Amino acid sequence: MILTVHLIGATNLSDWNVFDKVDPYVKFHIEEDNLLFDKNFGEMISSKKKNEENPTYNEQFKFELPTLEKMELTCTVMDEDILFDAKLGRCKIKLEELDLNAEPLEVHRKVHDNPFSPDSWIFLKLTWGEPIEDKDAADFTYVGAAAYECLRIEHPEHHNRLWNATSGRIVGNLHQTPRGMWTLGPAPEEGHSDF
Repeated sequence: MILTVHLIGATNLSDWNVFDKVDPYVKFHIEEDNLLFDKNFGEMISSKKKNEENPTYNEQFKFELPTLEKMELTCTVMDEDILFDAKLGRCKIKLEELDLNAEPLEVHRKVHDNPFSPDSWIFLKLTWGEPIEDKDAADFTYVGAAAYECLRIEHPEHHNRLWNATSGRIVGNLHQTPRGMWTLGPAPEEGHSDF
């Protein structure tokens, strides 16, 4: 499945050189955090902003991952310089601890404690999986629409395998009732079964 990292921006970026404005960019690195050997799932780099302490990016990065278990996203904010690039801050996000699904989750993390100025932060939106859109869902009742909304957001990886969206109409009488529906009150009319 796809993890999408939407880099919104960062704030209060600064480095040790007070005479030089920062030229920030962000490196994203994902690895599976194992006991002995971590497994690398790639690195991506944002565009570079010139002389910007509060950059706005609005860029997306997509990582193909088998699962979120033990996955860790490292966000490193760098300052592009002539001789060598300096690290402005970093944070690590344990992806399995977030309740990620196909709906964007806003995440902001401190990347640097600045002792003499405001702390530096990074702002992201993360999604796990692609949102599902089925044209038949437009014809659903409110109950069907609620079930569809839950399935498409919470379980997009099972779409077209364990669940699907289709519309139609009931032909004839309804003859089955879900188990446990008739626990209160009189027995159901003839033709219904409590299976």
